[in-house]
Amino acid sequence: MTHTFPLDGEYLIKVRLWRNTFDLLRGMEDPHQIEVALDGARLQLITVGGAEDFPAMAENPGTFGAALDRLAGAVGLASDINLESEDFNRKFRVSASSPKLASDILTPRTMQYLIGVDAGAWRTCGSDLVGFRQGTLDPADVVRTCSVLGQVQAGIPSFVWKDAGGSATGYSPGP
Repeated sequence: MTHTFPLDGEYLIKVRLWRNTFDLLRGMEDPHQIEVALDGARLQLITVGGAEDFPAMAENPGTFGAALDRLAGAVGLASDINLESEDFNRKFRVSASSPKLASDILTPRTMQYLIGVDAGAWRTCGSDLVGFRQGTLDPADVVRTCSVLGQVQAGIPSFVWKDAGGSATGYSPGP
């Protein structure tokens, strides 16, 4: 893809590879190179996919996608949302269709909690929090992940649920 910038200035370039609902990246069976160049001069070149990356992605797509995004961020190509905690931003990558929603869910108290625990990878799906872990889970991993997500859920202010069209009291499981 080529883009001509209309004015001289400072531009922030963000790259995010397409993912399906399960966070699987398309075409990862084969290696691909992502190049960012300015005025014909290469700024960054990243290789993704292939024999090493594909099995890791297939085993745990959420964790793999987050790791790939952190790699892109390390070379200046990330599309993450930066929140008010620099420590949190260094440890986690946050993406959301609405930066306000991400900020509303990740309160300062919740971010401080997540910095101090093994939070794994997780996402919101409607009113659900879904956790991801790499490899085979043992019951202790499941309990630990549920505990972390329970703390995150408990920290979400009631107005967030109300603004999302739900109950002002928060999440209520189905029958």
